[in-house]
Amino acid sequence: MSTLNVDKVDPSTGTDLEIGTSGDTITVPTGAGLTVVDEVKTNKVSPATGTAFALGDSGDTFTVPSGATIVNSGTATGFGDSLRPNAQPYMINGNFGVWQRGTSFTTAVYTADRWKQDLSGATATVTREAHTVGQTDVPGNPKYYLKQNVTTGNDNCGMLYKIEDVDTVIGTFTLSFYAKGVNPNSGNLDIIIQQNFGSGGSATVELTEQDLTLTASWQQFVFTGTLASISGKTVGTSSYIQIIIKQPSDDANTAAWNLQISQVQLEAGTYTSSTIPPFQHESYGENLRRCLRYYQANYAENNYSELAFSGQSYSANNAQFNSMFLVPMRVEASLGTSGTASHYAVWEAARQTASALPTVGTHSTNVGRGAGVNADIINMRVDMQSTGNLTAGRAASLCANNNNNAVLKYDAEL
Repeated sequence: MSTLNVDKVDPSTGTDLEIGTSGDTITVPTGAGLTVVDEVKTNKVSPATGTAFALGDSGDTFTVPSGATIVNSGTATGFGDSLRPNAQPYMINGNFGVWQRGTSFTTAVYTADRWKQDLSGATATVTREAHTVGQTDVPGNPKYYLKQNVTTGNDNCGMLYKIEDVDTVIGTFTLSFYAKGVNPNSGNLDIIIQQNFGSGGSATVELTEQDLTLTASWQQFVFTGTLASISGKTVGTSSYIQIIIKQPSDDANTAAWNLQISQVQLEAGTYTSSTIPPFQHESYGENLRRCLRYYQANYAENNYSELAFSGQSYSANNAQFNSMFLVPMRVEASLGTSGTASHYAVWEAARQTASALPTVGTHSTNVGRGAGVNADIINMRVDMQSTGNLTAGRAASLCANNNNNAVLKYDAEL
């Protein structure tokens, strides 16, 4: 093999230079450096040895031109949110931005959207708290966090969260959040992950408890584990993965404690505090839209404001209304009401005070688009009983009877 030693090779004419011909192999020996000051076009770049490949040096900037696409056929890490395997976060309202039901709760109910308080005999209050503007203890500039203040403790008191469909995450997972507070008498809280296979499904599988020990300062907590295989299991209706943060079941002490929690995320795969992707932010509108799949409400913000879509009277004492949902709901919702019967009214030719609270329509409880458990539940029929003087066949409207306490609540939670 001959050797040509030159400092520079230029094209003989024009600006094009070709090295080798089709089928040739061009070898850059180990230890040699290849410097390109303009552009390299190739279909594949592989590491010279082994499986590790470094692209550039610290401080370098790589630009993907507008219109180009990066295809990730494996797992991309360290690129931020845009290259995550899941387009949307597994957990809805992990930043506690949506509170449709209110901002303070003392009973065992849903509090911040998708988050339920479990008292188990304890006395506690869940409130929406605001992060200090400009704080850096919790990254990402979150606006709110949840505080569960337990004044009288008891075993199993805590917070619950359900992720729809037990097969949403399979295999290894990482649960991460920022928290601070005061521990129960046992010295820690318990983190429990359950696989619930739904109505008619296999028995619930519970992972080994992990300890959560709080301090007075915000810090990140990272918990990893492996969800049991669902091979051979029967998945029923309304299955879910449940996350529980609670006073341990073997700690029945009534001492006070509190949990303050922010930026909760669940990731498929195993990560550490240094490798876990940053919290995946959604706009408030997108976060609210996903919450509405499980709960919606019509409020009377002004006296006589309409609560539901217009309908029709079908007797002297009864009218029926078609209440459209803002987004399709998960399943046929249950109807809840606030206030008393006198807080609701039917407008027809004139306002008629209600004689009973609104109920789910007797002719068609929920109307969906499609069929089966995956149907889009898009509206609900609501019945009203008035004090009389309605005329069958007339158009009518369901409204608040000069009272802002009139609320219709549609619940499709797991």
